[in-house]
Amino acid sequence: MGYRCIAIGAFFILCAPRLYGDDIPPTDPIWSGEGSVSYVQSTGNASSSTVGAGLRSAFEKEGWRAEGRAGFIRSEANNHTSLKRLDGSFRVTHVVSGKFSAYAQGAYLQDVFAGVRQQVIIDGGGLIKAVDKTGHELAFTVALIRTNEAKVISTASRQFWGSRTGLAWQYQANHAVLLGQEADYVHDFSRGSDWRISSISGLSVDMNKILALKASYQVRYRNILNPGVFHNTDTTFLVSVVARWPGQK
Repeated sequence: MGYRCIAIGAFFILCAPRLYGDDIPPTDPIWSGEGSVSYVQSTGNASSSTVGAGLRSAFEKEGWRAEGRAGFIRSEANNHTSLKRLDGSFRVTHVVSGKFSAYAQGAYLQDVFAGVRQQVIIDGGGLIKAVDKTGHELAFTVALIRTNEAKVISTASRQFWGSRTGLAWQYQANHAVLLGQEADYVHDFSRGSDWRISSISGLSVDMNKILALKASYQVRYRNILNPGVFHNTDTTFLVSVVARWPGQK
């Protein structure tokens, strides 16, 4: 029932621009994306060094944008798995006006050493561009979410309604250097003390038109520990070689 309500709400959010939004001139569809291979160093509930992989692909046409992301990290030490994390998301965004967009998103997470066997979050909300200049962007998001979460040390899953607020900032320092910061806050309506924060800080340097070297630092904090977990905070440092494919008409 909860996911049905979110789906219906997201449908009206995304359809609203057709009724009330600004007219957007027709454009040719554009594909873009990137793939990455990373070196990973982790501390917190897992301490190890290993490799990871990521993939992102996006499609844009006439004010619509669909974007999918996936990432995987795995490490073994002395024949024992010390880190296992799988995440993915799919988001559809539509421009309502010059600075406001509506979006719907589905996200999946498996993070064994943080105590999460499986987590599915469905979002429906809006995005506001506070700054949108050449080389400098700042946006804020607010959304209603429905979460289904299963713990590693538990046979039952838990569902709850909540909210998500976030920001995304990026600055093009020059033609080759890009700085970025993303932050996310999730609050559980049914348990006021259950809240989570995540942050990703990044620096990307283009080596040529296709390849870039990217360093990022991720922080994830849960106010309530999952069973069998001993740290509230997990950190991950990545150095990645990124291959981008430019937009194609």
